[in-house]
Amino acid sequence: MIQKRAKLLLSTQEGESYIKGLEVKKQPDNTTFIKNGYYTTCNKEHPDYYIFSKKIKVIPGNKILTGPANLVIADVPTPLVVPFGFFPNKKDRTSGILFPSYGQNDRGFYLQNGGYYLGLNDHFDAALTGDIFSLGSWRANAQTNYAWRYRFNGSAAFNYSVTKTGDPELPDFLKQRDFFIRWTHSQDAKAHPNRTFSASVNAGSTSFYRNNLSSVNNFLTNTFQSSISYSKTWPGKPFSFSSSLSHSQNTQT
Repeated sequence: MIQKRAKLLLSTQEGESYIKGLEVKKQPDNTTFIKNGYYTTCNKEHPDYYIFSKKIKVIPGNKILTGPANLVIADVPTPLVVPFGFFPNKKDRTSGILFPSYGQNDRGFYLQNGGYYLGLNDHFDAALTGDIFSLGSWRANAQTNYAWRYRFNGSAAFNYSVTKTGDPELPDFLKQRDFFIRWTHSQDAKAHPNRTFSASVNAGSTSFYRNNLSSVNNFLTNTFQSSISYSKTWPGKPFSFSSSLSHSQNTQT
């Protein structure tokens, strides 16, 4: 499979997508066929990543289709090969592939936060992403955001990871499985004037942030704080009810 970008001469742009190839043919309906080209959302002249395919079809304002395709990062072909590619090409909310970032650390060469975004409707969306490391560690993430105007909004996420450190042939080899759940929910004051509900839940393995460091602030967090509260009043009556639940989990082991 040809991977040399320097030979790619012709290019076209569709929204935030960039497509280049050796041969570009445009049909009367503006549908474009590209031979030996690549697709990327990186706007650099020399993109950091792209998906290479021998055949690409661009339907303006609709979608981009490819034949067998290979993800290439920093000019290095990765093992990620798919029999075909489908990339939505619409201005409104739509589903599509999330390109991973890449780098190297003590777990080896990695691809992070690659996956698929689902633009379900105006009230819900979801993202399925993952990380993979060349020395065997990996992580899977599922996240959704939801909102209903004048009613409520929130988000939920579930993370599961397997972390491998050391040489499997040596006694100091360690394999850890971690998970983490995060849920936030808030109610619009106009939704139920006499009833309120809110939640902020953070729970999971105590070693999750240590093994899945995403920011300095996360590393410095010593506890996971969670709280759920509910209250209700009855207008014109001397009754009210409220309940709350809170929990703190120490992250230090």
